[in-house]
Amino acid sequence: MQFMLAKNIERVAGDVRVTGCHIPEWGVIAPPDNDLDKAIELSLTGNYIYHDDVVDIIRKGLASNVVLKGHSFRISNYAPPEFYRPIIGSSCESVTGYGSEHVVFHIRGGDILTPAHQDYYPIPFSYIDAVLKNTDASPVFVGQLGDSYYAEKLRERYPNAIYSKPQTAVEDFETLRRSSEIAVSISSFAWLAAWLSHATTIHLPVAGMLNPAQRPDIDLLPLDDPRYKFYRFDQFKWNATPSDIETLWQSRTHGLFSRNELAELKFYAARLTRAKSRNSRIKLYARAVFTSTADKIYRAACSPLNWHGAVRR
Repeated sequence: MQFMLAKNIERVAGDVRVTGCHIPEWGVIAPPDNDLDKAIELSLTGNYIYHDDVVDIIRKGLASNVVLKGHSFRISNYAPPEFYRPIIGSSCESVTGYGSEHVVFHIRGGDILTPAHQDYYPIPFSYIDAVLKNTDASPVFVGQLGDSYYAEKLRERYPNAIYSKPQTAVEDFETLRRSSEIAVSISSFAWLAAWLSHATTIHLPVAGMLNPAQRPDIDLLPLDDPRYKFYRFDQFKWNATPSDIETLWQSRTHGLFSRNELAELKFYAARLTRAKSRNSRIKLYARAVFTSTADKIYRAACSPLNWHGAVRR
């Protein structure tokens, strides 16, 4: 996601280039820039990063070396998916997706089966059921399907589904990306694969980190993209307690959001974060001015000194 933001800054700002990004599986090889003339860096952290601010700072000459350390999960920070598709290739030419007769669910397991993060949790079976009610396609499960209490329950509940054979993360990504109908999990990995895809239908749970009411600092709801169906969820903090785990199997209803409802939800989230956002932007410009000044001092200190006149005893 940092790469997506960086490439958009490069696209809009013009006379800049992305370095220090090495994703050979995507054909992305941008070695770090060791130019000593750019030793002073402007570091960007957190979720309150806005590409238009960064572009403005670059154009004003306040930074020549910007380092992205935050993610800033915000749809407005990215160019349209059409911009990235030719940039992001794949070394997995043998991987194929699933056609319109299947809906491909991404299964996130591993660390989120434990209390690793309150805003990431496994998709509940009620979401799977809601998606299956909104499609005529048969389920396919792709992702972390190894031995776990979740995978065991999943196979019991949906015995006739297709379960993808074990693959690398890149192969899972490409399987999702090349499928016609995708059901996203609460995961930036699955979100990106679906967003970059040519899928005709994408199901997305407005839950956990994907719910602006729960994480108003994150906005990954592409309301202008007609491929998406957005499913309602209550706010829920995951701690992997026995009662939390039990909710994964319980029957619940997940209706669909309208675009207008989600627009209102995003507007409310923006109001909640207005003060933090404003303070972050002010601090960013202040740091940019400080960095620019420090950079000039550094360059002057590293330049050879030219003495004029005579030295008298």
